[in-house]
Amino acid sequence: MTNYCVENKEPELYGPMCVNDVLDINFKLIEPNSRIDLFDGFVDVLENKCWKAEECVANLLTLENKKILHTADSSEFSEELKSINREIDLCFVACFESNFNDYLDFLNTISTKMVIPYHFNEEKIEEAEKLNNFLKENKINSKFLSIGEEIKI
Repeated sequence: MTNYCVENKEPELYGPMCVNDVLDINFKLIEPNSRIDLFDGFVDVLENKCWKAEECVANLLTLENKKILHTADSSEFSEELKSINREIDLCFVACFESNFNDYLDFLNTISTKMVIPYHFNEEKIEEAEKLNNFLKENKINSKFLSIGEEIKI
């Protein structure tokens, strides 16, 4: 992948308006249906519904012909996310045990090659492992990654 550090250029920060309420930083506003252009790809910003968040988006990264979907901490997925009809190489989903069936329903509506549970800390590793096993039992290709572990796609 291209090295994203460009000489004499500050990195650009992107976020929804709620970031402005929490952090005192300069950023470019992202909204659903917008696109962030990268050197050799782009990020489509998609409408999403997240737990305890007024503004929430999902991100579909397309880079070197790979598509990676990050669903934030959604369990009630937007119609826009449910209607993704592109082959997704990798999808990240949160791992709240009370929402396992919601994740499964969503993953069965999109076409994804692999799912990785995320959104956990050292105290919540069991939930991520349980979701990984639950998805595998329901014929979804899932992989558990330990905190700090990487995967190459």
